[in-house]
Amino acid sequence: MIIEGSPTFGLQMWMETLDENGSTVCYEHLERCPHLEAARKYGLPAPCDILCDLDCKLSAKYKLGAWERVSHLPSGDTECCFKITPWHDKL
Repeated sequence: MIIEGSPTFGLQMWMETLDENGSTVCYEHLERCPHLEAARKYGLPAPCDILCDLDCKLSAKYKLGAWERVSHLPSGDTECCFKITPWHDKL
């Protein structure tokens, strides 16, 4: 199943759900990040620590899911991609 994100605020994002080893896993694909574009325009550091990494940490803190970064726009990849595994699979 593929879910397309809203283009509000200029994000180009979509998610897919896959069955991997009997568990449902989500992949969040971010192809355009206006936050990164603004940071680059004004010579600021990439906003990943503040925005995306915080999502990952809060999701783990509240046991909503485990996020793993698969690819990263600031590292030269064509998208940021996160693999999101249900928290109960991490027990």
